[in-house]
Amino acid sequence: MRQAQLQLFIDGHESPVRGITREQALAERDGILLRLYHEAIDHFTSKLPVSITGEDNLHNYAEALVDIAYEAGARGFRPTGNSRDTISTIIAWAGEFTRQNQNTDWGDKEYLDEIYDFTQQKLNTHPNEDDPDRECDIAFLDRATLRRYGYSTDGLSDEGLLRLAGLMGNSYCNSQQFSHDLHSACQEFGLEQTS
Repeated sequence: MRQAQLQLFIDGHESPVRGITREQALAERDGILLRLYHEAIDHFTSKLPVSITGEDNLHNYAEALVDIAYEAGARGFRPTGNSRDTISTIIAWAGEFTRQNQNTDWGDKEYLDEIYDFTQQKLNTHPNEDDPDRECDIAFLDRATLRRYGYSTDGLSDEGLLRLAGLMGNSYCNSQQFSHDLHSACQEFGLEQTS
């Protein structure tokens, strides 16, 4: 509220602020805004997947984030058609790199080599939307489906759910039904069979 009152005074409008000069009002307003910005930055960095305790750590995280984003952009990295997925992935990678290297003495290691190798390894193991060898998930499974078929999901972790969906996918892809369904879907889609 004080900041709003000061701004009115600074802009020459009616204000309850009295007994200070415009320059003093500017300085007080700037101090309030600086504290608000600092609080916002602290709040944001507390949610990051990496401990950022000072200006150097924030700079290191930001540098890793930008370097990884640059390399990912140069390679046309898009794990899905959703830009938020790409951004979330890159942010997670920057957090991982920063955590792994929090105590690294960059006098002993070459930063650019390390960040490049880390990013290349991630890009090579993460599917890209435009990758001709990209694999697509074939089994969708959620807890509601399991309960609908009479299975208890109490204590079923997300990792367990993913493993169960993987088992279903593997079982289905190795079955005669998969072969039949694949041929039917390709025919309906209009995809030509080469052999």
